Amino acid sequence: MFRISSNRKVFKRFLKPRSRTPAPTQREPVKLKEKKETSILIQNEYGMDISLSSPAIAYICPNTKQLHLWFLNHVRKSRKSVGAQKQIVFHPIEMKYGETKNYASQEDYLAEMAPKLLEQVRPNGSVRIEDYIYHANNSQAVTILAETSGVIKFLMKRQNPGRTIHRVNTKTVKKFFGGDGRADKYKMYKEFDRWFPEWSAIVQTYFKWKFNPVDSNQTIPHPIEDIVDAIGLLDTNNV
Repeated sequence: MFRISSNRKVFKRFLKPRSRTPAPTQREPVKLKEKKETSILIQNEYGMDISLSSPAIAYICPNTKQLHLWFLNHVRKSRKSVGAQKQIVFHPIEMKYGETKNYASQEDYLAEMAPKLLEQVRPNGSVRIEDYIYHANNSQAVTILAETSGVIKFLMKRQNPGRTIHRVNTKTVKKFFGGDGRADKYKMYKEFDRWFPEWSAIVQTYFKWKFNPVDSNQTIPHPIEDIVDAIGLLDTNNV
């Protein structure tokens, strides 16, 4: 036979309604600024992507609204030194021995490449450089990228001590231009193709290459991937 306790504390414990913890409010996703026209890209500044094999520079002329692209011409040697389109002007930079591997050392390659990059930038022009040397996959790459970036910055400052050099974090570029802070080269080009389809079509025609928007395993070749990174540095969201 069960006995019911007359202890009030017992009844209070069982009869007291349980308080429900309110469900945590979910944060609304951050809406990225839409890229629908060239006005969202910084004009009259240079975006310089520094890589070990194929650096590139992007610049939008404020008067003509044309996109100017400089890149090492060891991929498309059959092209003319300057190829003009209505919207894009290509400026291949000729290298004496072509690719990095054809030089006796990395120092020999850098000694020729760095001054040639500097020749493309106006002495008073502001430059935006991807500050990614600490995100390299191995220590050797970190060292070489640091040397390359340091030499180019030194030469630009020596040419004009008052020049403005903006260092942009690589994750910032990927987040706002590629839509993801960890975006790979394919994702970066896919977003470039999405927001700037006319530019993308011109780039593909010039390099005789075809982008596949449904094949995420497609490799984006040099210097196309470097050109896209340079354009991404001009995204106004990176300011």
